[in-house]
Amino acid sequence: MNFVSYHASKRSYFTDLFLLAFFFIVVYLLWIGNYPVFVPDEGRYSEVAREMVATGDYVTPRVNGVAFLDKPVLYYWLQATAIYFFGVKEWALRLFPALFGVFGCLLTYVAGRYLFDRRTGIVSATTPLYFANAHYANLDLEVAVLISATLLFFIMGALTDKKRKLYFFIGAYVAAALAFLTKGLIGIAFPGMIGLAWMLAAKRFKKKKKMSLGLGIFIFLALTLPWYILVQKANPEFLHFFFVTQQ
Repeated sequence: MNFVSYHASKRSYFTDLFLLAFFFIVVYLLWIGNYPVFVPDEGRYSEVAREMVATGDYVTPRVNGVAFLDKPVLYYWLQATAIYFFGVKEWALRLFPALFGVFGCLLTYVAGRYLFDRRTGIVSATTPLYFANAHYANLDLEVAVLISATLLFFIMGALTDKKRKLYFFIGAYVAAALAFLTKGLIGIAFPGMIGLAWMLAAKRFKKKKKMSLGLGIFIFLALTLPWYILVQKANPEFLHFFFVTQQ
């Protein structure tokens, strides 16, 4: 690729990202406050976040003052942030699901273009499922986007020999940690099994040394362990209930 075509491609890349981001932000955020909170999920998870803001306890999720340890804490933190700044409003409760939907679409474009071509990136980014789930305040879209991010960053890292390989793998490890903080073991079980199966099928398992696994484990533990330690200290029954009973 010559100098002129390289910069033309780069301009089209950022133009696409800007236009897609503008389109998705407008479409995804336009109607998120036009209907009441659905039960049970939207009401229950919103109440957990509201009680965090009201009590100032951001370690133990609670519903009506009772510890609610079914799920990890990341989604509640995001929703509590929206409540803290904007109040208990329908659009505020759905703000982060909508933003995750936008992020998921943009990441899909980036991966589609990087792995295939511009047309594939644009077409694959316009998924109606993200739109539908981005208007519902629960954990499902967030963990789906984070699992997708883990896999997309992983495959982009595995298929490149350039300097950005490390950055892709770091993105995968961060996304996996956040998925684990959103819904537990599913956040690492799904991408882990899929990634391992692909490496075995594609005969790439011998290249695992290039994945910076040691750095990945450090990133994962640094992002996840603090809350798990704190919530276990505050609720001695947590680990057994969460990993044995729930997970």
